[in-house]
Amino acid sequence: MKPFVILEHQKLRAMEFPDARHYRELHEYALTEQGREVLTAGPDYVKAKSHVGVIQTRTGFILEILPKIHDEDSADGNTRGDFIRMLRTMQRLPQYKHIDFANLKTENMPLFEIFISMFLAEVGEIVKKGMKSDYIHQEENCAFIRGKLVVGEHLRRNSMHGERFYVRYDEYIQDIPRNRILKSALRLCRAASLALANQQKIGELLFVFDAVGESGDHEREYGRIVHDRTSDYYSNALAWAMLFLKGRSFTTYSGSTIAFALLFRMETVFECYVGHCLKRYTGLRDVRLQSAKHYLARENDSSQLFQLRPDITAHSADGRTRYIIDAKWKILDEAQREIKYGVSQADMYQLLAYAKIYSAMDQNEKPVKLFMVYPRTGAFSGDKVFLYNDAEDTRLTLVPLDISATLKDDYRCLDVFN
Repeated sequence: MKPFVILEHQKLRAMEFPDARHYRELHEYALTEQGREVLTAGPDYVKAKSHVGVIQTRTGFILEILPKIHDEDSADGNTRGDFIRMLRTMQRLPQYKHIDFANLKTENMPLFEIFISMFLAEVGEIVKKGMKSDYIHQEENCAFIRGKLVVGEHLRRNSMHGERFYVRYDEYIQDIPRNRILKSALRLCRAASLALANQQKIGELLFVFDAVGESGDHEREYGRIVHDRTSDYYSNALAWAMLFLKGRSFTTYSGSTIAFALLFRMETVFECYVGHCLKRYTGLRDVRLQSAKHYLARENDSSQLFQLRPDITAHSADGRTRYIIDAKWKILDEAQREIKYGVSQADMYQLLAYAKIYSAMDQNEKPVKLFMVYPRTGAFSGDKVFLYNDAEDTRLTLVPLDISATLKDDYRCLDVFN
């Protein structure tokens, strides 16, 4: 079924659904505890919130929720491709080493099928290079001796069966944790995918994994894997597999009306994308996301409380100035000064707290520059500067980031950081 595409915060009325069953499935889902995080349910509509991604219902209806990256009110083919490129910057997602984006038809392919295609490409690379095997300890009551006879257990079991031998041996097999995790993820994708090309590729890979069992406890099995240079080529596929199986970076949902969903908080995607742009296309040094260096307070001059986690911290090119940057996936309006353009007062308090604590705790007493980065829109297209009424006249700059420009390799909108 062709996906039904909407933008974040867009309302979808009951009459717009191709089948009344699809509306009922999504409406019921929106009323659940999990669904309320993603959708708002009205009397005759559902409305997307700030999660973006894909939801697939039990009857096969596919709803894609795309971010409003461009200034238009409609989701076109470019939006899907641009969103995928933004996802590439998320630190907890696998790197896309073997994905040919030029030939990946992102304009027409549903998001979920794109994610599956990326995973299958990585598993395909493993098959080309050769699946890992390992020696596994086995104990078995055999008709012949192999390995070492376990005397005590042999006497207990075979006192009346002289033709049997209880033995312990090592077997070199492919049925090891890393391969079991991949097979489990392949089977999950086969159950969820509706794309013929993906189904065909999954069938071919599962044939190769025929001698491998499935993983029961994914987290435990993953923890048993020894990561070394000889198995580096597994790391990307394993990261994708764990995303599908346990939802480490995706938010995964299931329920009576929902078959599967892969959803991202757009605030997190934007934060990672801003950090990526600052690292690669500005002169800032030591750009870090969610750095947990200082605390807001202490108790009895000892234990530290209320850890501070700015979205992004960095230093100027000469290392003399500290930058503290918050990324806000929110639309500001320069014309609405009476509501402070839409800037949250809580965010203002938070940035000032960051400035004061970092200034006090930095041994070199580096001056601090504060920034809030918002997506650039027609309503917010120019920098704005606030000065706090503190002793230092601490400066806060609101920066509109032109996502469309940066995705086209135009980074002039980042000049304010240089």
